[in-house]
Amino acid sequence: MNASDGSSQTQKNSPKTFFPEIVRAKNRDVWPLTFQERQVVAESYLRPDSAAFNVGISWRLRGALDAPKLEKSISAFVGRHRVIRSRYTFEKEEIIRKLSDDVSVALTKKSTSPSLTASLKKNCRHTWRRPL
Repeated sequence: MNASDGSSQTQKNSPKTFFPEIVRAKNRDVWPLTFQERQVVAESYLRPDSAAFNVGISWRLRGALDAPKLEKSISAFVGRHRVIRSRYTFEKEEIIRKLSDDVSVALTKKSTSPSLTASLKKNCRHTWRRPL
C-alpha cells in the first residue's frame, strides 16, 4: 500500500477490517471444559501431589504501600476475568467449570528485614510447589 492511493489512511481508520470483533460470551454459571482444562484436571487426578501447573510469582516492594488500594485493584482485576474466578467440580458425573461471584482479595502484609528474606523465599517456594 502506498500513500498515493489513500489505502494507508483507510487502514489507520478501520482496524476492524483486519481484526474480527471479539464477541463477549454470555454470562452463565457453568461452562464446559476446554481440551486443555480436561488435560490439567486429568493430570491432577493422576498425580495429586504434583504442582506442575502452578505458576509462582512474587514481588519485592520498596517504599510505601497503599494496601487497601492494591487489594481493590486486584479485586477489580479478578472481577473482570472469569477464568480467575473459576473452579472445577463434578456434576452429573462430569467435570465442569463453575464461576464464583466472590472476588474479594485479602492480602497478607509482612514486613521484612534482611534476616527474614531467606525465610520468605523458602516460604514462597513451598507455596508455589503445593498441588492445585
